[in-house]
Amino acid sequence: MKILVMGSGAVGGYYGSVLARAGHEVLFVARGEHAAMIEAQGLKINSVTSGDFRLPKVFIKQGLDNSFKAELVLYCVKGYSNDEAIKIIEPAVTNNTYILTLQNGLGSGEALAEAFNQSSILLGATYIEASLVSPGVINEYGGGCSIVF
Repeated sequence: MKILVMGSGAVGGYYGSVLARAGHEVLFVARGEHAAMIEAQGLKINSVTSGDFRLPKVFIKQGLDNSFKAELVLYCVKGYSNDEAIKIIEPAVTNNTYILTLQNGLGSGEALAEAFNQSSILLGATYIEASLVSPGVINEYGGGCSIVF
């Protein structure tokens, strides 16, 4: 499956890494020092649940062109970044793309439903204890990682 991770911090970085390790084609969108470190050294996951691993070759972008068409977008950005994030993912979204939002708070899917096909928006909540401990390094602390729709 072709998966775009919009927001590659603790939540998006962890779930995207697990999916990449399982063999899916995952493209991460990140910025700043975190993006630079991932490009240089890969993405390191220290995980109680999934075991420690490093994705040495990570496909990362700070912006998108029309070359990647996602089947699924994991949408893991802060709510205040919605306007910018929606513009970034637009080139990767087709009529067959599902967008799973894992944002905190009520109404997290409204902006996505206005921008894209409403029937392709999946509202989810995640139960995960994770943090971005340094650029390119994510710790997941156990307690069971799950996504609920």
